[in-house]
Amino acid sequence: MALFSTGLAQEIDIERVAMECSSRPAREVKRNDVPIELFEGVINYLRDNGYDHHLLRLGDPQSVAKLVGGYRESEGKSRGAKLRLKKTFSPWAAGKLGPSLFVDENVNNRFWIDGETADMDLGESHTTAKLIIHILIEAPEIPRNVKRWVKELDGRNPVDLLQGMRLWWKENEARLDLKRWERLEPPEDWSGASTGIPLRIMNTNHKSSSSKPNVSEEPETDTATERYSVALMACLVILFVAFAYILHQRLGNRSTEI
Repeated sequence: MALFSTGLAQEIDIERVAMECSSRPAREVKRNDVPIELFEGVINYLRDNGYDHHLLRLGDPQSVAKLVGGYRESEGKSRGAKLRLKKTFSPWAAGKLGPSLFVDENVNNRFWIDGETADMDLGESHTTAKLIIHILIEAPEIPRNVKRWVKELDGRNPVDLLQGMRLWWKENEARLDLKRWERLEPPEDWSGASTGIPLRIMNTNHKSSSSKPNVSEEPETDTATERYSVALMACLVILFVAFAYILHQRLGNRSTEI
């Protein structure tokens, strides 16, 4: 009888905690709102009743794996996955997005000059970096010094932003794996200096937490832009010559009439 009463009491506690969580917006729910002994039961209750965003905020492994898996399969193009990641700002999801920062992409024609990007689609790695920055800024579990650093990083050009986030993720990979959000730190060696010239992100393969980020940058000559500039100048010269010829003809006709 005592065992039955204990089980019934736990079921009542699970339902009470689950209902308290589900009655609040998902963004206000935190992992420590759920006692560890009730966690599995509360997760099952929320899962059965379709509280997907609450599950992500609580770090349900199944929900996180499904969302991050869908995002990675779409190569960062799934609008639904990106929207859910932004709305829930789950640090559990941020910790699983790391590999997408190191996708081997061809970004030769993507560069940054004078505040303008030649190609606004900067690929899966850059999209992921922006998502992680959003999660770190919004998630209440993240320390203030990290929030300050990512806010500053968010104002950088695409190349610097991606390099900074790759460095941050590699230095904090072990803490992310252990879910030690309170121990996350800004990178130890990050000047944040922007080059301000066309850059290319070299191929980067993430192998292990002990390896250093293999990100390099070098000037690149954009032949397509040069050809466009030459063609534009040629068109302007032709237009100028044509205008001068027409003006000369009209002045000549007026002189004849006089």
